[in-house]
Amino acid sequence: MRSDDAFRTRALLERALHGSQVPDLTGERFGPYAVGRVLGRGAMGVVYEATDTLLGRQVALKILTGALPALDDLVREARIAAALEHQNILRVYDAGEHDGIAYFTMQYVDGAPLRTPAPNARRAAQIGLAIASALGFAHGHRTLHRDIKPANVLVDAAGQIFVADFGLAAREGSASPAGAGTPAYMAPEILRDERGGASTAADVWSAGVILYELVSGQHPFDASSWDELVRSVTQEPPRPLSSCPPDLEAICMRCLEKDAAGRYATGSDLADDLTRFLAEQPVRARPLNLGGRALRRVRRHPWVAALAFVLFASTVRAAIDELVLARVRRLNVRVAIRTWGPGTRRRFSRSARGTRSPINALTRTAARRRLPWAKTRRTTSA
Repeated sequence: MRSDDAFRTRALLERALHGSQVPDLTGERFGPYAVGRVLGRGAMGVVYEATDTLLGRQVALKILTGALPALDDLVREARIAAALEHQNILRVYDAGEHDGIAYFTMQYVDGAPLRTPAPNARRAAQIGLAIASALGFAHGHRTLHRDIKPANVLVDAAGQIFVADFGLAAREGSASPAGAGTPAYMAPEILRDERGGASTAADVWSAGVILYELVSGQHPFDASSWDELVRSVTQEPPRPLSSCPPDLEAICMRCLEKDAAGRYATGSDLADDLTRFLAEQPVRARPLNLGGRALRRVRRHPWVAALAFVLFASTVRAAIDELVLARVRRLNVRVAIRTWGPGTRRRFSRSARGTRSPINALTRTAARRRLPWAKTRRTTSA
């Protein structure tokens, strides 16, 4: 970079740090990067489309202009994020300092930030599953995101979901720097500034807020100021969801539990429940009773349920017919015995001796004697 270019870039960034505007470096050179158009702006900095002139690849360059971490911390955190290789995580390539300005570069995706609401509940669950899977992978490597929000979720032209901005990731259990995160998506323990607030459960809370917005198109808490936001998030329940499948609502509400212990422990647990919802299986956030499980199976396998119902109805009808027939037999026995003479009764006693069914023996005796009710009994049996 020429000395005059370096001076100009430095001056622009210093004015941004001490003023209210974020610099526009479009068309400038920043170290080995040729800076292109602005992709996005946030409290922590501005993201540009850029070209790495050394490697000849397109990247997303983020210039940090907020409360900046120490360079060693930035490089260490970027190294953590760079180790996360997942289909739904935007890769971090590089991090460092140029002319006293901290930056990091990420994989470039030709897409746009996530927009809410989703077209339907199923698509909302699919997007939530992609976010939860990315978080679950990071949590499995003891890494926290700390700033999950729609602006950090990108959707490419094919609908693929990427969780971005892992450049401020941290190891689980590390302290959250002041200003890290977006208030509207912060968990209650973060807003209360509790010690050890940064956790996997805090990431799950943020993912739950996004899922809620995907389903409803609005934030779960009604607040117009910082004080109202803190009070609502820490004390009031989320607004009820309308026109939402009960299982998906239960998943959202579990993510938004005030107590971190009541939420899903990690992104993987949230992803598992969203997978169950998409597969129309009972979700752990809303256990079903026996009747609910049966109804769910009927919906999943209607033809099998219909066949089972037909078989059950046939069995019940056969049992009822047999009970009715047995009743007729008993009545016929009483009638027959009253009309028999002593000889017929003796023959019936001999034929019924040692048999399990005296009625069958009676039937055979009656048939030999050609009694009228025997013919009626066979017709009834048919």
